[in-house]
Amino acid sequence: ALVPIASTSRRIAIRQFDVPVNAGPSPSIIACSLNAKLHIWDADADDNAARNHTTSVDGIYSCAISPDNASIAVASYEGDLILIDRISGDVVRQWKAHPDSTCHAAQFDASGSRLVTCSWDETARVWNPADASLIAECATGAGVFSAAISPDGSLVATTGANLQIWNVDDQSRLF
Repeated sequence: ALVPIASTSRRIAIRQFDVPVNAGPSPSIIACSLNAKLHIWDADADDNAARNHTTSVDGIYSCAISPDNASIAVASYEGDLILIDRISGDVVRQWKAHPDSTCHAAQFDASGSRLVTCSWDETARVWNPADASLIAECATGAGVFSAAISPDGSLVATTGANLQIWNVDDQSRLF
């Protein structure tokens, strides 16, 4: 289960995932902030120490752990989307998800084969995280602060000025 907790006044986002025991590396809690730092606590660690990573971007708006718990998607103030190895902290892939704007949020679908981002550039975009290719773009008509993708990757929900639901395959607005 995903339990998002967010504080927009401090611009800190925390995401917690419950991961099955045999799903790979240990479950984690991550926190990120505009100071470009990523803090990772491993659920099975004997101490409460966080592993800290400083990213190369100006600031972080949001972060999400992949379903296999191996990588972290980081949405940045500079419009970049960065995939980071959860254990080493190394950048796996980085691209301009929203050029000339900010990237406000990122979320994986249940398989990890799709990743949605959103921005004040009035779009939500669905990406293939394996190669950073664009799968779909939903033009919302207003800035988007948050986006979610259905477990099967077929629908995207966006919020900004209002709630909208999109079909990923044909980018049609359903609601």
